Amino acid sequence: MFVIEDKMLCLLAAMRSDELKLLRTYLPSNLNVDEAAFRRQLVTAVHTVLTRLRDSSLLQLRQAARAKSTAVDVSDTYGR
Repeated sequence: MFVIEDKMLCLLAAMRSDELKLLRTYLPSNLNVDEAAFRRQLVTAVHTVLTRLRDSSLLQLRQAARAKSTAVDVSDTYGR
């Protein structure tokens, strides 16, 4: 159970710029590999990265929207 929680936290963590740089460097150089097993692992890894990117982006958008609505609520409360 602890491993699953760590994996979920890792998946929800925002991608760092060095991780994106590694992806941009690594991916093009490995697209022409002919081994089927490697291609399957590459597709799985890219899917995981894209899912992580999507989830972390959505989380940041939700947090920004929540912070904005909280700021509006506070100003309405104290503005009156």
